[in-house]
Amino acid sequence: DLLRGGKIRKPDHIIRYHELLNMLDTSEAAIRSALIRKESRGAHFREDYPEEDNENWLGNVFVRKTDAGIEARFEPISSSVGTRASSAPAQ
Repeated sequence: DLLRGGKIRKPDHIIRYHELLNMLDTSEAAIRSALIRKESRGAHFREDYPEEDNENWLGNVFVRKTDAGIEARFEPISSSVGTRASSAPAQ
């Protein structure tokens, strides 16, 4: 670890170090969210799946950080507008 090893000593470098770690987590979350969908939607365009697929992918992707790493899961939207298909709380 760079902090414990004494390689980062200045307070502004410590801040930059933690900002970088957060940026890496955010980047991985965005990538996992984009890859879980087998379609293109919004700003996420996939050459291997160039079309929207509302029949299979109308819903939300939830991403969270756990001890095991960044996890992503898809949750379809029910046919009733504004309700979720699952009653399980988003984490």
